[in-house]
Amino acid sequence: MVDVGGKPNSSTWETLAEGHIKEQRISEALSCWKEAFSAEGSKSWRPKPVNASAFLELCEQEANSVSKELFMGLLKQSGQRKNKSYASLIGLADEDVSDDDLSLKKDRTNITKDDDDEKEAGEGPNCF
Repeated sequence: MVDVGGKPNSSTWETLAEGHIKEQRISEALSCWKEAFSAEGSKSWRPKPVNASAFLELCEQEANSVSKELFMGLLKQSGQRKNKSYASLIGLADEDVSDDDLSLKKDRTNITKDDDDEKEAGEGPNCF
């Protein structure tokens, strides 16, 4: 396809990953997943739940936590881990679902609180 000027899209890469998953080739499947997530137009695409869960299950069976974490990172980067419905379809527990907005708000609250504590204590660059 590439030789004649075609450009594989995310779904094409996912189909290739699916074949590698069936043959239990984690490394090759992960490579296809990476291509799928970075392909042109991938922002509107998400992996089929059956394929994503099959890959995660294969990683578990083979005790390949590195590949599993890399795939989870791809899901997080694409925003799919924030989607609780999708996450449940691929078998992720609540603690695996990323809620970055909430954690960022907590972090900002802690920073602001610490800054206020420093001001009250007369420490830090903002005191006179």
